[in-house]
Amino acid sequence: MTKKTVTTLLTATLALSVLAPSAFADSAVYSSNAKVTFEATTDPTAPIDPDNPDNPAPSKPENPDGTDPNPGTAGPLSIDFASSLDFGTQKIASTDQTYTAAAQKFADGHTGSNYVQVTDNRGTDAGWNLSVKQLGQFNDGKNDLTGATMTFNNANLVASSSTTAGTPGKLSPKFTLTPGVSKSIVDAAANQGQGTWVDRFGDDKSADSSISLAVPGATTKRAAAYTSTLEWTLAERPAGSVD
Repeated sequence: MTKKTVTTLLTATLALSVLAPSAFADSAVYSSNAKVTFEATTDPTAPIDPDNPDNPAPSKPENPDGTDPNPGTAGPLSIDFASSLDFGTQKIASTDQTYTAAAQKFADGHTGSNYVQVTDNRGTDAGWNLSVKQLGQFNDGKNDLTGATMTFNNANLVASSSTTAGTPGKLSPKFTLTPGVSKSIVDAAANQGQGTWVDRFGDDKSADSSISLAVPGATTKRAAAYTSTLEWTLAERPAGSVD
């Protein structure tokens, strides 16, 4: 009886020693470090799908004639893409007419919203401003399309669902261009607009009716192609600037 009791007590003592070593030894604490460094990049950003910004493999946008668009500007604050516009082939008329731009074409054959895409990878949270200027009136090489005006409607901002940055606070939902005059259309204050943003005109249901060209009936029109150039400018705000 005595032997059995001693054996049981010894077993219990050994188990306690294994399960709770901290009761019998001092602790040692040591600190090490972890680090990651980010830097601004000048790498270009590919255009995303304006009507499905979460598409992991978006089709490449094309010019109205099927050619490749101009490449985007270098980062870290960049204009990645802006649609070229086609108002079609129209019959000469002596009354006021309004024509709408065709939807944006993509390499896989689908169409979508006309848009401009910008990216801010500076890592400064300083904000930015996007403006557009029609450099001159529509011209056929010799003559202006006098009085013609372009109007952009249904402008709205989109970004991928993973974007956590603040949405740019100022947007012109509708604007009409005056040749030679710059128009501010999106403004991101400090702590807004980081990452990639799309200013699209319309959506997948109104892509082909959101940009219009109004031509006065009294304007002389020749049987020729008239063209104009849009200049998009993305300007940075100085660090610490105040709205």
